[in-house]
Amino acid sequence: MAAWALSLGTPIGDHAPGCLFRYFLDQDCWGCGTLRAMAALLRLDLPGALALNPFSPLVAATLVAVSAGGLLELHAHNRRPPNG
Repeated sequence: MAAWALSLGTPIGDHAPGCLFRYFLDQDCWGCGTLRAMAALLRLDLPGALALNPFSPLVAATLVAVSAGGLLELHAHNRRPPNG
């Protein structure tokens, strides 16, 4: 994560915000494909997302489920009566 944060100002080709793995090894990393696949899914480009990362729909569904679960838990926590 720190390496990604350090690379924020160094976009390389279409690998914005930059990928140190690609920069040093000149190969795509799993993170680049996943990030671009998520962007393709947001554009509703399923074939493009699958070409970049075949597991991208599963990753997106997991992110939605975890986020929804967290929001529901937060909502339930805020609705509990205060102890006292």
